[in-house]
Amino acid sequence: MKECIICRKETKRDDFSVEHVIPEALGGNYTIKSVCRECNSFLGKRIDSGLVNNLFSDIMRYKKQLPGKTGKIPTPLSGVFKDQANRNIKVRIKYSTNNEIIHEVLPIPQMEKDKNGNIKNILISCNEHNISNKDECIEKLLKRHDLYKEKTGITSIEKELLPHHTTQTHEINWGKIAIGLLKIAYEFTVNQITEYYGSCDARMISKILLNNDLSSAYNAMQKDPIIGIDKKTYNIHWVTLGCFDQRLHCHIAIDELFDTFFIMSNQCYEIDKDISLFNFIGKNYEIRIGQ
Repeated sequence: MKECIICRKETKRDDFSVEHVIPEALGGNYTIKSVCRECNSFLGKRIDSGLVNNLFSDIMRYKKQLPGKTGKIPTPLSGVFKDQANRNIKVRIKYSTNNEIIHEVLPIPQMEKDKNGNIKNILISCNEHNISNKDECIEKLLKRHDLYKEKTGITSIEKELLPHHTTQTHEINWGKIAIGLLKIAYEFTVNQITEYYGSCDARMISKILLNNDLSSAYNAMQKDPIIGIDKKTYNIHWVTLGCFDQRLHCHIAIDELFDTFFIMSNQCYEIDKDISLFNFIGKNYEIRIGQ
């Protein structure tokens, strides 16, 4: 029998599975095997998901082409949105085969009728990315109304190239990000300092994780975690355990995305040199002492 570091229940040894301390979807490859299968599944669905599935992480994963468990790479900012200047115009944001962002104005057919109610002209609003589809759009419109060009008396078909500006609003749940980072700090600390697991501090953190207590996780962070996606990237995540001011700190940096630290304990456990994990994204990792 062996005790799971999350639920703290004794479980058969073959009921433990490989747990990625830093989520695999973020390029994490440092693993432990001290989490039971049930808790491992729980961590993936409830704890890691908030750290992995947010706009900042999606952009990083897209830039580095990091797939998730389904094998898919996220496409942040994609979707259909309304033009900022003209709310009747819809713009689809998608990605090309070369991973370039494309803004495609959705064809909007407008019918001009004569005094007898017959369609005289059709105006198709489009831009350079879908102008080649204007004829298909017209055919669909005529078919929908059971019309034919020769019967409608259409004298001209016009096209209009439209400038477009869209805005998007994204909500970030910092509690979900915080608890994902706290999980990393806890698992690394427990794996590196054996005696830490039995402490009151460790029990409190495992309870926060097990209860998915976002508020407590957020309050445990000692600094704002955001760095920003425009800063230089080093293609590395790192976690460092060290003693400062007679307290055990765990500092976490997830590439160019998040940077924060937690106070893991009010005692240092006789650590006289920093213990650092260098996780090279999607590759290997190194544990270094005193660097």
